[in-house]
Amino acid sequence: MILPTVENRNVFAANLIKVPDDYPTIQEAINAAAPGDTITVAEGYYYGHVVVNKTLTLLGEDPETTIIEFFENDTVYVRANDVYISGFTIKNRRVYYGIWVEPIPSSGITIKNNIIKNNSVGIGIQYSTNALVTENIITRNEYGIRIYQSSSNTFAMNTISNNIFEGFHILSSSNNHIYRNNFLSNPQQASQDETSTNYWDNGVEGNYWNDYAGDDLNGDGIGDTLTPHLGLDYKPLMTPWGNSKVFKVQIMEMSYQIRVTSNSSAANLVYDGKAKHLNLTATGVLHRTGFCNITIPKQLLYGEPWQVTVDSSLLSYTVSENITHSALYIRYYHFSQTTLTITITGTRACVIPGDFNADGIVSIKDATLVGLAWQSTFEDPEYRWQADGNVDGAVNIADATTIGLHWQQTGL
Repeated sequence: MILPTVENRNVFAANLIKVPDDYPTIQEAINAAAPGDTITVAEGYYYGHVVVNKTLTLLGEDPETTIIEFFENDTVYVRANDVYISGFTIKNRRVYYGIWVEPIPSSGITIKNNIIKNNSVGIGIQYSTNALVTENIITRNEYGIRIYQSSSNTFAMNTISNNIFEGFHILSSSNNHIYRNNFLSNPQQASQDETSTNYWDNGVEGNYWNDYAGDDLNGDGIGDTLTPHLGLDYKPLMTPWGNSKVFKVQIMEMSYQIRVTSNSSAANLVYDGKAKHLNLTATGVLHRTGFCNITIPKQLLYGEPWQVTVDSSLLSYTVSENITHSALYIRYYHFSQTTLTITITGTRACVIPGDFNADGIVSIKDATLVGLAWQSTFEDPEYRWQADGNVDGAVNIADATTIGLHWQQTGL
């Protein structure tokens, strides 16, 4: 089973609307927007009830300084599919919801990288599927997150802390994935009713709970005793989730990002396209187990199969994929050295931009790949990651231009 992933969630827009340059308030911008538009909001204080009633991308400049506040109703009220909200502080006076996703039902809501505080309920979701709630700070609400009659949603890498009654409350909702969240100092950290069955880990890692008192018997960073914690989490993390680092790989004009999340200090990433591998170092504690979760754009390096070595010794791994990226999870032991060298080798790699079929030359074969997937996005069945040279989730003129720039060039 390929678990839901939070990597590379792309949103495509027909037009860009700026607040306050084009419209003084967020709601006026929403009212004027067409479905699919992006609204960017400059830092500042915005008082008012925000109703998102069409498919939009709503982007704040900085979650610390772009603040939406309202005291007479829910602060942000979502009543449309495929809405993307990121980059805000969202709050009221603990009377209403910070973000309330209306039961219409809804699908494809993304709530990412926000600070949600001082609400009755930070985020409330009902009758929703395929929502992604990630990288938010949800704090000092009465309830952090409450979901009702919702399934197949993902809640990952949020910090849910110091809420007055409960961090995460689930009613009549199943098949949701909840992992790599930090639950800190909520009187009741999380609960689900007897009708709900959910996944509180991603198959490898669960969540961090500051009240978990079990032991890690094998030193892999995952608790082995007193599980499932709270009757929910069979793979509780021993330390808070974090320590994510992004490395940039530059190949001529193309730039790719590799994200490494680890309990070691990851450094010195070097990519070698001709050798079809990348190296990095992981520095940790002697006689302890370390882990790395390495997310790689398929366009840059792809496996089937992969080979992973640590200090030249073969190592097992687990891999999950979304449409554009592969994520390799690796565990290793600092037996006699604090710093280890990890090498990941694939079966195809980018050596020259535009060589989408990885045969060593930019040719009509690459143009044909782009033609077959032309104007598709990652949501379309005809989309092919091999034709998406810049890994932006769409096959378009940018990919065709890359082929033109490197026509008949060879990477051999």
